[in-house]
Amino acid sequence: MKNDDLENITRICDRKYFCSNQDRQGTGYLEYTKGRWDKETFWQDDSMYLSIDFEIFDYVQILQAVLPNYDTYGVTEILPEQWKQIRSKAKRRGGTVVEMVEEIDCWMYDTFQIHGKVTILGI
Repeated sequence: MKNDDLENITRICDRKYFCSNQDRQGTGYLEYTKGRWDKETFWQDDSMYLSIDFEIFDYVQILQAVLPNYDTYGVTEILPEQWKQIRSKAKRRGGTVVEMVEEIDCWMYDTFQIHGKVTILGI
């Protein structure tokens, strides 16, 4: 996939909670990086970022329920089946958490198609 295609994927998704690296202000973000993390690179331009300034408590509870090893300050991988469970729990909970999940869902789907997993890099 070409770099232009990656930019188009990011633009297709309307964003209220997540932002691109270019839109990021500061370092208080969870970074959603494509595929397995290389254990070296941070703040990648093709990653998505969730600010910890948002009320993400309900979202974190869902992540913890589906991903037992989830750590807001660590590294957590998400597989497609786990993302389906996160989406399902978010829909049942409703409100802001479902908006957050729906917002990044197309980016997650496209990333799973190419990379097979997403890695969350904690704050």
